[in-house]
Amino acid sequence: MKSTIASAFIGLSLLFANATQAASLARQWELTGFSQPESIYVSPEHEWIYVSNVNGNEPGFISKLSKGGVIEKLKWIDGLGMPTGMGMFGSDLYVVDRNQVHIIDTEDGIMTKSIKANDAVMLNDLTISDKGQVFVGDIAAGKIYTLINNELVVWLEDTNLPHPNGLLAQGNTLVVANMASKLAQQFEPEEYGSIYKINIADKSLQMINSSYRLGGLDGLSELNNSLVVSHFPAGEIYQITDKERTLLGTLDISAADISVDDSTDTLFVPFLLKSKVAAYKIIND
Repeated sequence: MKSTIASAFIGLSLLFANATQAASLARQWELTGFSQPESIYVSPEHEWIYVSNVNGNEPGFISKLSKGGVIEKLKWIDGLGMPTGMGMFGSDLYVVDRNQVHIIDTEDGIMTKSIKANDAVMLNDLTISDKGQVFVGDIAAGKIYTLINNELVVWLEDTNLPHPNGLLAQGNTLVVANMASKLAQQFEPEEYGSIYKINIADKSLQMINSSYRLGGLDGLSELNNSLVVSHFPAGEIYQITDKERTLLGTLDISAADISVDDSTDTLFVPFLLKSKVAAYKIIND
């Protein structure tokens, strides 16, 4: 299956080898003092920004920030394992932590529930549909889980997604950024990952042609009628539509699981290896 897709889209690989740059990033603010910040969550519907901190061999934690760039509380929720991807439904923040998902009541600032997937290898990112369906990717095992009756169960396993990283629910579609054909710190171009749209109803997959072998894909967010994705090993941020890819900018190579507030065209970036978080205005040139 992989070789068939690679052969079919080799022309696309050449076509999109050099992305256009019709937009740019202007830094608005930068904050330091974090500890291996891996993921950031922001949305127009919520007042605060949340940052997951892996924190090495020490307990991981969640930070709470204002959208203007002020740390409300660095260790807002502490004592976690290795927190990564996050999502919200109502006032509940869902946080991936190794082989489990924590649910945090943001109004009271307390963890109300933890749900384990005992057979998971390395859960990473999470997204929630507007109907409340939770999807979690196992980046190591090539599986996508969903939450049913307080249990994490395998929802999809597909050879096109050996390492699902960024996840984004959009209506009846689940968008998934496959990191690459292998897990590594660096990748060759022929190992780069692509982005797929999955019909939630029938689980059929369709690759976004302009994303073919785009990079070592990590964070995935949306901006109006487009996607924004980070290429982790290169620090590149791309804007993706069905027809083209646009390089928004090149940041530090540790730019990880990004988030976009599309009401203000603002990109928020955690820098995993730099212990900092920054906000950028997306400017269309």
